[in-house]
Amino acid sequence: MRVMTFIGAGLATFAYASAAFAQAISLTLANPQPDASALKPGLAVEYAYPADIKWLSDAESWFDYGSEVGEPLIGFDYPDTLAGEKALTSKQSEQVIARITGYIRFDEAGSKQLDWWTNDGLLVEIGGTQVFKYDGRHPCESNGAVDVTVPAPGWYEIEAIWFQRIGSACLLMQWGEPGGDLGWTPNDAFAHKP
Repeated sequence: MRVMTFIGAGLATFAYASAAFAQAISLTLANPQPDASALKPGLAVEYAYPADIKWLSDAESWFDYGSEVGEPLIGFDYPDTLAGEKALTSKQSEQVIARITGYIRFDEAGSKQLDWWTNDGLLVEIGGTQVFKYDGRHPCESNGAVDVTVPAPGWYEIEAIWFQRIGSACLLMQWGEPGGDLGWTPNDAFAHKP
């Protein structure tokens, strides 16, 4: 069961309404398509542990100082933690940066809405195109869904940078049809190369 913190819901609603009028982002299918039999479930992740992190602009540079491979993520399915619980599959509860890579599968072409809930910052690219960004420190919330166009069914490369500073941590994803209700993205929509 997922429990959300709805602090800042007004901001998320405004951002969602604004995003509804934006032009849809066209995604790029992975080429070549990965051999499904060679993929493993979930998403690959590596971690860096900074002394302090406040912004996405600082996150990527921390990997220059070293990183460690973590247990793969099951997907974007990590509800808000309690104080002291480890962030994602990392070894710490606070001051964690994750670089997440793998594939997301869309079973049909057409229009989709994608949304992420995060605590703290998150940047997501699909097929090399930025589709979501929510920077800074904040509770588990979204800053609004984005409209995307899926040109064909198949696997799309996905990359993300996420960080958690102090307190609780979350990383969740929803998807659905434009104008409809969004549902939680199933974990079997994600895979990675081992």
